[in-house]
Amino acid sequence: MTPAELKGFRDNLGLSQAELGAVIGMSARSITAMETGQQKIRKIHVMALNWASLHIAVASGDAGKATDQARHDAPMLTKLIEDAVSVLRGKRSA
Repeated sequence: MTPAELKGFRDNLGLSQAELGAVIGMSARSITAMETGQQKIRKIHVMALNWASLHIAVASGDAGKATDQARHDAPMLTKLIEDAVSVLRGKRSA
């Protein structure tokens, strides 16, 4: 993810730098540094952004807020959740 992509992502979600930082556990200063290229955007940041986008998309009912990667992973996550619910309800063993 490039700094410009990060800014576009944040803008698409309609979040300030402080709000995005709060969602993924970072400071607004760190978000600013990543958006300006002063701080490297690491894989863990991208993973957190994908999770945040999926969470926000579900909460808002707007799939367009999820990243492409989050939309790609959603069916697998749904299956994992369904399996976990089945185990918790005793319908099958892990």
